[in-house]
Amino acid sequence: MADTDDQGTAGAGASGAAPLVMVHLRVGDADRAMAFFGALFDWEGERVVFDDHVSYYTTNTDTTVRLLDESTAPPVVPNYGVADVAGVVRSIGAAGGEVTQAEPTPDGGGWARGTDDQGVPLLVFRPGRHHEHAPPTRVPTGEVGFVFIREDAARAESIGRPPAGDLHRGVRIREGRENQSELDRRQPEILPHRGTRH
Repeated sequence: MADTDDQGTAGAGASGAAPLVMVHLRVGDADRAMAFFGALFDWEGERVVFDDHVSYYTTNTDTTVRLLDESTAPPVVPNYGVADVAGVVRSIGAAGGEVTQAEPTPDGGGWARGTDDQGVPLLVFRPGRHHEHAPPTRVPTGEVGFVFIREDAARAESIGRPPAGDLHRGVRIREGRENQSELDRRQPEILPHRGTRH
């Protein structure tokens, strides 16, 4: 059983960091994308069929990657783990962003999707739900190293920040190879990152 309770989710803002725990990547065909990344980086994933699209959630990467072929989804959506979803929903609005969909729970759990003050998509959730899946059998040779999404250059310049560079939305994959004993050692680290689907 996958358990995401152990992830560091102190919160967001001044009270703590909100770690990147998942990245959604929109693809044309989720089955082909999973086959490609599986061959390229030894990624393993759980296939989940929704009403109108297919998603794969990686089961052996440090940061979960969701490959989804939902045509209306943004190209890249960073997902942050937070301790108090309702509190972060209020913070998104107070910071000038917009919450477009949310299901917070009274205990601080749940999830919310929206955009920052420049329209860049984001999703927040409190890890902790459980989903059964087969344990990983391979160590990935590529991981999500970081996600970069360019801000609006004109807006950034108007408030005195330098523009972030050329328009680009993407995910940098870092390569590295670990042996099977490393997979065995990391098994407790890998499994806590799985399971929450958004």
